[in-house]
Amino acid sequence: MNPRFAGRYRLLKALGRGGMGEVFLALDLTTGTECALKRLKPRGSFDLPDLRREFDALTRVRHPAVVAALELGLDEVGAPFYTMEYVPGRTADAALARGDWAAAHGLEALHPAGVVHGDLKPSNLLVIPGPAPGARPAAVRMLDFGLAALFGADNVGHHGTPGFAAPEVVRGEAASPASDLYGLGSTLYALAAGRQPFGEGRPSSVLRRQRAGPLPARLLEEAGAPPALTRLILRMLSPEIDERPRDAHEVRRELERIHPAAARPLAERMQAELVLGREREIARLAAEGPAAASRARVTVLRGEPGAGKSALLSTLAARAALAGKGVVMLSCAGDAASGILALARRLAVEAGSGTGGAAPTEAVREMLACETDTLSEKDV
Repeated sequence: MNPRFAGRYRLLKALGRGGMGEVFLALDLTTGTECALKRLKPRGSFDLPDLRREFDALTRVRHPAVVAALELGLDEVGAPFYTMEYVPGRTADAALARGDWAAAHGLEALHPAGVVHGDLKPSNLLVIPGPAPGARPAAVRMLDFGLAALFGADNVGHHGTPGFAAPEVVRGEAASPASDLYGLGSTLYALAAGRQPFGEGRPSSVLRRQRAGPLPARLLEEAGAPPALTRLILRMLSPEIDERPRDAHEVRRELERIHPAAARPLAERMQAELVLGREREIARLAAEGPAAASRARVTVLRGEPGAGKSALLSTLAARAALAGKGVVMLSCAGDAASGILALARRLAVEAGSGTGGAAPTEAVREMLACETDTLSEKDV
């Protein structure tokens, strides 16, 4: 395994392989943090500015029920790759996390942000185990939201996973919030009944069964699913869009009524809305911050604990990275030395991997001069 990838990452170990490519645990050498890096299989031509614009929308979503998308880049041969938050856990295929329906919370955050998951299924749910064997999972988070449409077959014509994709998507129509609800219904059915709702086989055979009419409730009932949950899942699996629940909010409210223990704490809902409800601040920072700067720039955010500074900085950093700018985020809360050490680590990595032959000490001196030349303070 190549110890260094795309200049700034060290690949530590392989995590898995899927239809779009390979996933690795990687170390971001500029920040010293671990991330999951997905190398995509070579496909047809793509428009990089369009790809970055679409990926930018994904990086704005920060929510406890989703695994955050971080950065998009090109490898040494020009193939795209992306990074996401690394969260140790197991897919729902292995864990079968019955009764934990966090994906509904995630969709409730994605859809208002204009993002459709597009390929919701058990293997795209990551289960973080609880503190003891047999305990309720500590969390369930969605993976790869919005990425199927971006990186599926030549970026067009992605028809989802047979049995989980809605009939209209299989026919070639664009994925939508309604098709995400269908995918969630298929996922809930599979987790509750222990088998896919429409069986397996050739995509055409699966689609024929999807169109055949209402699913029998027998398997869900035999698996012990509450009657209200059975009714909800069968509504979500209707082949007709207007017969499905209205939106993810309705699904979440109904699931919380069926399983009160799954209700999300108010503090989590407020945290999830910090970025989605602060478009004005994000636009201001994007216009004046690192992504728009022609030279190095420092942006300082000040605010009370819990005000959303980290979420705003993460969004700003992702936009700057998509614009091809290097970014380092520092926190000096309670210990200024930790922030200085992080900056020193970043500068050392940059000085050693792209200074055009300049001596590292001289490169660091130039970077420090730029970093301290323009200081912009924003109160949040």
